[in-house]
Amino acid sequence: YIDDMKQKNNTLEPQVQVQETALIQKRAELSAINIQLSNTQKSLTVIEPVVTVLNDMLWDMYQGRETITGDYKAIYNLHSSNIGLSAVNFDGESITVTGYGLTKTAVLEYAGILRGSNRWLDVVVINMEKVLLDDQLTSIYSFEFLLK
Repeated sequence: YIDDMKQKNNTLEPQVQVQETALIQKRAELSAINIQLSNTQKSLTVIEPVVTVLNDMLWDMYQGRETITGDYKAIYNLHSSNIGLSAVNFDGESITVTGYGLTKTAVLEYAGILRGSNRWLDVVVINMEKVLLDDQLTSIYSFEFLLK
């Protein structure tokens, strides 16, 4: 019986390993975004709350959890491989978040959560368009925050 269990465990381990690697990789990507924003000239007091909320929310999304923590409610989960963050850009004047796979309602709420977490931000533009991605129709979204 014990040998049976060992054998079963061994067959499960590679899958678990792959999943952990994917999470570590995602975490690294988010850290890279964090560093990219931190290295800009603008004051960190403006940027950090955005990045923190963004990172926390995406981290929870990536793990498929639905949690309420601090300022935000992560209502999205990543059972669909279609949801992702493509980029966060900061040009010194505004921050643009671009991604894909969310509904219009989710994008509005997402922008609202980030806006609500920081009194220096104003949402200026929210854009959405349908595109073909890997033969599937998906929505690309972007929203921009102007620094007050």
